[in-house]
This record gives sequence, C-alpha cells and structure tokens, in this order.
Amino acid sequence: MSLPNYFTSRTILLALASLVAIASAFSLENDDQHPLHAHTNSNFSVGFSLQSSYGAAAVIFEGVDGTLETYTRIYEPGYLYQQVMTKLSLQSSQHVAPPYENDGEYWADQPRKGARMALKTLGLPASYEVGVLAQVIQHLRSQLEFDFGISLSEAVFTSSHLLALYQDDLEDAAENVGIKYVAPRWQFKPILWETATAYAGHGLGMCQHWRDETRCREENTQLPETTVLAVHYSRNALTVSLAEIQTAFDTWEPDYRRVENFTLGGDAIPGYPSSNEYWANVKETLLEIMDKYPLFARPNIVMVTGDMAYGYFMEFLKETLYDYLGRHWEVTRSPTMDGKETGSTPPAPEINGFIPLVTVVGFHHARGPEVESWYGVEEGVDPAADNDWPLLPFMALSDGAHASSEDFSYFTLLRPARGSLPATSLFGISCTRQMDASLLINRPADVTRSTVQKAVVVIADSPQFFGMLRERLSVVTSAWFAQKEFTDTEILKRFQDSLKEEKERGVGLAEEDREEYLGMSLRELVREFRWQTLVLFKCCLLQPKMLFFGSRCERLCMMQFSLISLIPGLIRNLQDCADPDLDSYEKQLVKPTSLKTSDRSSLLSYMGLPLQIFGKGSLFGPYTPLQQLDILADYGTKSYIVGSTNSLLLQQKDRYSDILINLDEMTINITSSSLRSALTLSAADRRWMDFITQSVNDTWDESNPGRPKTMGYVGSEEFIRLQFEEYLLSLISAVKCHNYLNHHAHNPKAMLPQVEGDPSSDFGNDWIEAWTRSENYRIWERNTDSHLFDIVEPKHPCAGGLTIDDVQRRIAEQVKEFHLDERFAVGKEVLGRNLQAGREKASTVFNKLYADMEALKESQRRKHEEARREAEKDGTPMPSPGFAPDLNGAKQTVQSVSSKAGAYIGSWGTWMGEKRKTGWGRAAAPHKGKENTPSPPRSMRNGKSTDTARSTSMDDRPKTGQSYEESIFDAEGNEGNGSVKEVKRADIVHSHRPHPSKFHEEMNDFIDAPKDITKVIPRDAPKSTTVVVPDVVVVEESKKWEETIPNKADPAERTSAVAEAVEDATATPISP
Repeated sequence: MSLPNYFTSRTILLALASLVAIASAFSLENDDQHPLHAHTNSNFSVGFSLQSSYGAAAVIFEGVDGTLETYTRIYEPGYLYQQVMTKLSLQSSQHVAPPYENDGEYWADQPRKGARMALKTLGLPASYEVGVLAQVIQHLRSQLEFDFGISLSEAVFTSSHLLALYQDDLEDAAENVGIKYVAPRWQFKPILWETATAYAGHGLGMCQHWRDETRCREENTQLPETTVLAVHYSRNALTVSLAEIQTAFDTWEPDYRRVENFTLGGDAIPGYPSSNEYWANVKETLLEIMDKYPLFARPNIVMVTGDMAYGYFMEFLKETLYDYLGRHWEVTRSPTMDGKETGSTPPAPEINGFIPLVTVVGFHHARGPEVESWYGVEEGVDPAADNDWPLLPFMALSDGAHASSEDFSYFTLLRPARGSLPATSLFGISCTRQMDASLLINRPADVTRSTVQKAVVVIADSPQFFGMLRERLSVVTSAWFAQKEFTDTEILKRFQDSLKEEKERGVGLAEEDREEYLGMSLRELVREFRWQTLVLFKCCLLQPKMLFFGSRCERLCMMQFSLISLIPGLIRNLQDCADPDLDSYEKQLVKPTSLKTSDRSSLLSYMGLPLQIFGKGSLFGPYTPLQQLDILADYGTKSYIVGSTNSLLLQQKDRYSDILINLDEMTINITSSSLRSALTLSAADRRWMDFITQSVNDTWDESNPGRPKTMGYVGSEEFIRLQFEEYLLSLISAVKCHNYLNHHAHNPKAMLPQVEGDPSSDFGNDWIEAWTRSENYRIWERNTDSHLFDIVEPKHPCAGGLTIDDVQRRIAEQVKEFHLDERFAVGKEVLGRNLQAGREKASTVFNKLYADMEALKESQRRKHEEARREAEKDGTPMPSPGFAPDLNGAKQTVQSVSSKAGAYIGSWGTWMGEKRKTGWGRAAAPHKGKENTPSPPRSMRNGKSTDTARSTSMDDRPKTGQSYEESIFDAEGNEGNGSVKEVKRADIVHSHRPHPSKFHEEMNDFIDAPKDITKVIPRDAPKSTTVVVPDVVVVEESKKWEETIPNKADPAERTSAVAEAVEDATATPISP
C-alpha cells in the first residue's frame, strides 16, 4: 500500500508543520542544522510526532521569497512500539517527573534521575521506553536526511497525551539519537500534546504575524477561548479529550478531561463476540467525559485524528454526537497527503466477490465425515458441489482429531473460474470438538456412538488474518457445543453475518507486515529446530517435495505457515497455491521500474520479493488427507509443502517426499542425496543462525515463550523476522553480483573493486546452483534488475570462514543440548561427596593410629618409671635399656670401618676411572640351559668390530677382597698378556643402569635378561640412530664363564655374607 493511502487523517502532520515553523522562529538558532544538496537556498525546520500506533515527521523548507514547502513521512514501528505506548497510557505507570510542583517531588525523583543518568553515561537509552521511542525517531530522521539531503541537529516534538509520558522521556529520546530538543518559548508545558498541534494544524490558535514576537503576543490575547472535543482513533487506541484552547501554546487539557482506551482500537473489533458490543463500548467512551462532567461547556469544534478515522467510524461518530447533543456536527478532519480534501466517507474497499462462508462438518457412524449445513449462501445451495470440493469433510475433520478435546485444521481449496472471475485459491480453517452423546438435550436417532464429533469451518479468500479468526472460531464453536443442542444454529448464523459485515466494511484488508501474526511463534520454531530452521527455510526456496508429519494437526499446520511467512509478502500472495495448474501471479507480475528506498514495500518489490514458491506445478496443503495423495503423485505436481497426521504416509516417504520433517520425533530426514548436499550450511550460515538461536535462548521465558523475558527487541518475533528478511535481501543481492561477475569475467572494466571474491559463496555454492534451477528463481531473475547489488550490499550478514569462536559456540550449544553441564555438575557433586567421605575415613584412621602410638609411648614410659622406682627402692642400679656402650671399642670400630670403606670407595673410584678411559663393556652371560644363545659383538674404539668374544677363566678372576670392580660389573678379563682391550660402552635397550646401592641385584637381573632385546649403538652414532647388529655364537670361554658364575645369588645371603666379613674385620657386632 502506498503512503498516501496509509492514513487518511493527517491533521497531526499539518499541525506539526505549522508548529515547527513557529518553533524555529522563537527558539535558539540552529547553526548546525543545514541542508546538504537539496534546497540549498532554503532554511528548514523539523518536527517529530509520536502517536499511539505510528510515528510521523514533517519538514518545512522556507524559500528566499518566503514561501513554505511542507513534506511529511510516516513510519509504523510495529508491536513493541504499540506495547510501549499502551504501557505509558496506564495510571500504574505514572511517577514523579519534571516539571516539579514542590521541593519534595524534586528530591523524591533524584534516585530515578540518577539511574537514568548512569545509563546515558554508558551510551544506553535512559529507559526501555526511551529506547523504543528513540528507534522510531532515528528511523524517521534517516528517511528525512536521505530523501531531502539534509542534516538534522534539532527538532520540535509532539506526542499523544499519555498519562505516563513525561518531558524528560522525549528529551532523553532526542538526546539518544543526537537531536536537540526544542520547545517554543510560549509553551504552557514543555510537551506539545496532540490536541494542541491538531488545533494549530487547522489554522486555529495561531497568530498571523508569527515572525514578530511582540505583534504575535498581542494577537494571541485577542483570540477567543474554544471548547474542543478531540478524538483520536487508531488501530490500537481510542482517546477522547475535552480541552479548553485559546492558543495552541496554552491548551488546557488536564488528565481528568481526557480518556485513553488502548483496547478499543480498530484492530480490536475481531476480538469481540459481535460488532454491536464493540461499537457500544466505543459510544460509551466518546461520551464518558461529557456524562461525568455535565456542567462542562459543550464542544464548539470536533477534531478527529488517527489512521483509522474514516469510513464507518466517522458516520458512527456523527450519529453518536447528534443523538447526544441534538445537533449535527461538522467534524473537522485534515486534508490528505496530496492536499486534496476528502469526504467524510472514503471509497468503499474493493471486494473480490467472495464472502466468507461458514459450514458444519460432522462425523457419521456409517458414512464418515460429511457436510451438514452451510451459512452465508442461499438455502438449497451447496458450495461443495458447485466448486467440486468432495474432500472438504476429510480436510475439516483431520485424522486423530478425536484424540484431543479441541483441534484446528488448515487447508486450501480451489475455486474454479466463473465468468469474469479467474480461478483462485481459497483457505479453510476448522475447529473440531467432541462431547458425550448422553449430554445432548435432544439426541438424534442417527447418533449411535458414545461421542459426537463436529467441526465448524470458515472458508475465506486469504489466510492473512487466520490468527485472529482462530480465536473467534474457538469461542463460537465452544459456545455452540455448550448449548448441548446442535439444532440451534443461531450463533453460527450471527458469526457468519459478522464476517460478511467486516468484509463489506473493509475490516481486515491486507496491510503491511500483518502476516507475522499467522503461524506458530517464530521463537518456538528457532528454539526447537535451532540451526535446522535455516535448513528448512533454504529448502523451501529450492521447491522440493516437503512432507511434514505430526500427530497434532494445528501444530503441523502452524509450522508450515510460520516457515513460509519468513519470505516477506508471501502470505499475501498465495492465490496459486491450491492447485498445480494455477499461474496467475506470474502472468500479472510486472517488472518494477522505480524504487523508493524509504518505503519498505517499494524496496521489497524492487528486489523481487516475494519469491513465489507456489506457482505453476506447486501445491501448498497445510493439512492434506490421504484421499488427496493422487494429486501429490500427479505428473504435473513438481513440488509441494504438505502436512499429514496419518502415520501410514511414513511408510511411503520415499515416494511422496524429498525431505520428511517429523514433528513428533523432531527429526529431519532428507531422502534425496543432491538435496542433502545443497542444504549443507556454510560456516557463515551456521554462524548467522547460531547468533539468532543464542538470542532466543538468552531471552527465553518458559511462562511466555512468545515474548523475550527482557521485554526487549533482541530475540523478539519482529527481530527474528527482520533478520531473515535481511538474510534474504543479502542472498538475492549476492546472487545478482555472482551473475554479473560471471557475465563480465573477461572484461576488466566491469569488475567491482568494492566486492571481494564471490559473495555468493558464503551462502553455499551447491545451494546457489540448485536454486538457479528452481521455478521461483526463474520468475525472480526475469522480473528484477541486474544491478540489485547496488541497492543492497552483496554480502552475507555473517560473512567469513570458520573461526575458533564458531567452534566454541557450537561446543557450548552441544553442552546445553545434551545437558553435559548438568551431568558434570552431578558427577562433580558425587565425586566431591566421595572424596569428603574418604578424607573423613583417612582422618579417622590416622587419628586412631596416632592415638595408639601415644598410648604405647605412655605405656612404655610408665613401665620405665615403675622399673626406676623399683631400682631405687631395692638400691640396685638402673637396668640399661640395651647393651652397654664401649666407647673405646666403638671408636676403634668406627676408624676401622671408615678406613675399609674408604679403601672400598677408592678402589671403586679407581676402577670407574679406568673404565671411563678404556670404555665400558662386558659379555652378557647367557641363560642357564641355553649355552648356544648368540651374544652381540663389541664395538671397538677404532670403530672395527671383533670376530671373537673374549672371556676369562674362573682362576683369573680377582678375589672379592682384592677388587670389587670385576665382581660388581663382570668386566671382560684381560687377554693372554693381561692387557685390557679398549671397548665402547654398549647401551642396553629396555634395561636400566644399576644403582650402586643395589648393584648385586641389578647385575644379576641384567645377566638374566633375554638376549634378543640387547642392542648395540656405536658411541659416535647420532642420538636418533639405532643400530641393530645380528647375534653371534658365544665362544667356549663364555660358556665356561657361564658355568662358573651362578646366575643369581640370594640378595639376603649376599648381604649376610658381607656383614659377616665386616664383623670379622672389625671384631665388633653390627646391630641389624
């Protein structure tokens, strides 16, 4: 919808235009505010207006000749903004704020101001509400600066009169976006409320000579006081005030003269059981102030503002005031954007000829599901027969609906072409309930089962508002069942009448971004499927055969609607989805030739959105019964997105699907290998999806899954939707850039220096190649400009390869997914308890041992004390606890042992020195009983190997008392002339060097070691080199050596023998 048709009531904008002109004349100079290239010879002033459901901005250019040019811009922020405005309208949100009436209020407000100042110091908005308002102001500011080439530094602000919206809120919002808050000098209160600006916009309450402050003041004193009834009617609010106004700057509009109701906006109509009840509440609100204060002056002027102030509301307002005041009123409204005056009633909305129908489908015990009655058609007419809908009963009563007390089914129907009306798609929603047959007041004869199951069905031409319609349908069906009398269908007739009335009045016309209300919560979708959400999204664009399965029909259908709603604008363009033969969208598609970047609809249309995945050869069936399988297997059906609750279809998944999404088991099964390869996410894709998943997980609220627990923007439904929109725009821009680079690959002049490489690779080369073969790509490529990458940057939102941050993030996700942190915490706790128990037991044992030792010491001390007393009593010497020490003998013994030990150590040291000089080496004795076991050769110092092994006879071995060196290491004996050959030291692999304190045991162990593990490494060989030498046969001398020396002596006997030798030498006993 174009901007001129957005809001037919523009009083606030013209009022703002008038006031900003005056504000610029009576405020501080705006030296920093200047035009860039447009209107270079003009001064300008800017104002912002924050209304209940939208924001607006106006800029006035003053030419050198004094002429004024006014331009306006509109922005609909969405759900979060409306929630903030609703909150600020509540009395519970009020608090002390400037301007203060006394010192007590000033000091009471200091903690709040301090907290806001701290947030602003950190570069953050002063409050959550301020942050949301600042986003709207920043968006409008960007539009003005881009469209008119100006640089904004200050502006005047106006707002709806809300109870909890204060001056510092607007000042802080302006400061947050870097704009100076300007207030006219004659302002009674710093905020310009909507009523005052609307009054000024109609040329009332304003002086003629506004450039001359003195003359303007004089003129203002001559203006008459007027009672104004100001009515604001928008999508989410109805506000009424009875203000006293002389000039626009001193409007008297206290809180008790104002009523704010954020439950009576235009969007609230479908939520009422009947439209009559809604309009009765509207009438009560319009007259509330005059009823409450009958002595107040009756209004002289009625002003109406708001984006819904047209059509039936204007007629209703005139009739209400006439009935109450007894006279006809000329309701003051504003001109439209193009300056042409509108009448009191806008043109009737275009009706495509289809009025919503209501039907009842029941389950007959013999005939199965069947249509029982129709509402909204002439008596005797059967739309199911006229339009060839034989499967309607099976679509309305889904398989497995009897398992729940209430279930919903969503399906599509084909309406054949009739006369001038082309064939198109219709959409059905059914609410199925059941009750005990014994509870019926009048039980029909054909009700033979214990339960009665029926479905109330609504058939409409668009699913866009099924979100709101679902709630109404549930209430109607529940009320009808509560009657316990199915023959009384008055409630169904009234329900269909309300749908017809709304259709004729234009309620529910397609509006921008309204598809977000259809489908399951996107937060739940991302929470459940995580990174696979992007896999499913990209799979839709490839147009394969997608089959969804789940036992709950409503969840099954909502999952599919949520997925396709991620493609901007697709919900509003499903006219070809009910049958593979429909192709009206492509036939009517026209390539856009103009672009307005400040208009989202214009931008999306120019970029080729929506991508039409339901065109020729495609089908969309949120719930598809088994009876419809023949159309899925038809040759003309190339792709589809369908859902089923019957598990029999799982047995033929290979025939009916390329990808199966099982919602009961939360699994995705891709049967096509080429599709599996194309749907592999790139590192950038995974990083981008992980960011969204983390945003949802960090703000998850179990009590309210559809809303972030922080009440912020990040992680919200709008956040997710806009992230996917940004991803899709970047994708199609990168693909256009990819095509351009390939087409001009050999033209250096056509290269793009600002683009690094191929930006489409971050989206997956396999996926890009598969997408180029799809039907929606063909339509998009043919109807879009080749230089889309000049509009949107051709770059993935999270471009780049795999990084360590990606790995860490995925590990953290896996830990959360498998609850490893919880498991480790439990294991750590158990281990801690066991360790603590072990420490306690060990402490108990050591304490007991220490106590036993102390008791033993105490017992010995007592015995010694008793022995001492006995000795003193008998006069006998004290018995010695051991032998009497002989000091002289001990001294001699020490000297003797010291000298012998010195001789021993000296002998050992001499031998060690000789061995160090001549080289280490010895012949290893073979195992007993294996005389022929080969022994490794010795390497000489000169590097030549010997051919024969040397040995000595037992007679040539020195005695132990003469030398320990040979008995310790079994060194090779001298040859015939008694000379010692120089040998290289051999390193023994898998053995260790004997320690001197255990040389007897070590050497005998070494003798017993197997010979096949002995390796000889030359001394001059590199450290990393291992030389393996084949074994040789042992000579006879070695055999003789083997027979003479025992393999292994008992260490205890050897130690005892050494001790006896020492004891004989010293003649002194050695205590063990």
